[in-house]
Amino acid sequence: MVEPRPSRRRLGLLAWLSLLPLGVLWRSMVRAHGSRPRAPRRYRVNGSVAEGLTVDGPVALWRDGDTIVAFSRRCPHLGCTVRPTGNGRLACPCHGSRFDAEGRVERGPATADLTPLPVSREAEGNGLVIDLPS
Repeated sequence: MVEPRPSRRRLGLLAWLSLLPLGVLWRSMVRAHGSRPRAPRRYRVNGSVAEGLTVDGPVALWRDGDTIVAFSRRCPHLGCTVRPTGNGRLACPCHGSRFDAEGRVERGPATADLTPLPVSREAEGNGLVIDLPS
């Protein structure tokens, strides 16, 4: 008795199934490569920061006397860049989230505050160095 030859459809399915372990291996290698800790990116703010809320590039700064707090301008809802509203607050132009001058959420849809960022003074001069997330 002659056994039937496998169909092209069955051969194609077997070929794809044989590639599945390679895909899983590739994905785990990519994840392992991407999970290595990276050095933070540094953002420099030159000069002094005015009292109150200041926006400079990707960061917002809140200065109260000698205390300076920095936080990311990336909205925690979907990642849009928040903008100053003119009354010492920040607003997300995409979906309307509102934040106070210290980055705390006042109105959603965002449910988390803006991400605080480490701030240090430059060794020379009066600038600031802020570590941005990578």
